[in-house]
Amino acid sequence: MKIQHLLLFLATFAVAEEKATPEAIFAERILPIFQSDDPSSCTECHLSGVDLKNYLFPDATKTFVNLRDLGLIDLEAPKESKILEFIAMTPGTGSGLKSRIAPAVRKAELEAFTAWIVASAADESLRDAPGLAPEELAKPDVPDAVIRHARTDRLLDSYVRNIWSLRFRCAGCHMPGGPKFEKHRKKHGDQMAWLKAAGPGASMRYLMQNTELLDLENPEKSELLLKPLDISDHGGGQKMRLNDTDYVSFLNWIREYAAVVNGSYKSDDNLPNDPRYAGTEIWIRVLDLPESMVGRTGFLTMTRWNTHQQKWNPEPGAVASGSVIKHPKFGVFFQGFLVAKTGPLRESTGYHQRTNPVRSKPVGYSRGWPGGKFRLELRLNPEETGAVSDWDEAVKRAEIVGATQIERGKLLPGFKNAVIVESIQIQKSEN
Repeated sequence: MKIQHLLLFLATFAVAEEKATPEAIFAERILPIFQSDDPSSCTECHLSGVDLKNYLFPDATKTFVNLRDLGLIDLEAPKESKILEFIAMTPGTGSGLKSRIAPAVRKAELEAFTAWIVASAADESLRDAPGLAPEELAKPDVPDAVIRHARTDRLLDSYVRNIWSLRFRCAGCHMPGGPKFEKHRKKHGDQMAWLKAAGPGASMRYLMQNTELLDLENPEKSELLLKPLDISDHGGGQKMRLNDTDYVSFLNWIREYAAVVNGSYKSDDNLPNDPRYAGTEIWIRVLDLPESMVGRTGFLTMTRWNTHQQKWNPEPGAVASGSVIKHPKFGVFFQGFLVAKTGPLRESTGYHQRTNPVRSKPVGYSRGWPGGKFRLELRLNPEETGAVSDWDEAVKRAEIVGATQIERGKLLPGFKNAVIVESIQIQKSEN
């Protein structure tokens, strides 16, 4: 049943509910939703895992008992039932995520379920009806944790951390207002603007709906990766390397989105660990390196001294990926920008910033970091390495070749404010 037909059907029977029986309201207003092929309002907030139809039976009594037993109906305050709260939910006006469901569909669902639940909750025979056996309950096939993981706002949070926080690497050519954007747009068209000035929500939705940049069957083959790797034709040249923080962050989000929309997550055990990373826009440069390192790629890890506990934090809180280059003025040096751990890991890393998917920038990072004492370790990649799934793994595979300690005041974002490390103690001779 098409959406417009469903709405007309529901509106036709929006009659005096106070005189209608629960069974009549169900048959006239709920059953068409159950029988419709169109997605319900659930799919606006959830990309997979749940649909309103998952909770319904073709029978009014059985459906009411099912929702009651699942705790989705409030018998004492039926208009405050959890199922009505869920139907009324939207991604939020500040998120930048456009509605995928017509407002009229949500309104029709909410009015229909409200009328039916109010009438049913007033019926003593339904209130006291015997419960269903656990195996009889109608509900989604996946657990609540998987349903929550497939929410668009959670995916947006991942997008902010993994891609939006690194947007300045691409924004010059791919975001309206960038210094080279208009030039490239005139030559290549509007598809250049995969980053949207409206913010991360609009940018993510564009990727999800309007481009061929994502390969959801083989995420590693997505053009969003192959172009900056310069494997596919990319007018801007190579912008990321295999296993650097940009690559791993972009790939993490694409894999996550693919797994969600493909329904790959079936149980709590299937869900990925939630390493929370975000770009900081803080650059760091290590000078006076051996010439034998030129051309090598790797990482610079940064671990903060915990002044409260008087010891180093147990793991690095940030890492910069980059390469060793030779410059006529600066000599041989390593340069990269820091990607930091956030969220649940912040207690062990010493960084307390968080990201807010509604805002255009990760909260905290654009204002820089508090200064302090840091331990730096330079790690270079082996000559041959396969792709990895996160930068923790990539860092562990790289070899420590040098270390030092620094003390700095507030670390500021921007290339011109790069943290300069004059030298580092080489721990292994490079031949």
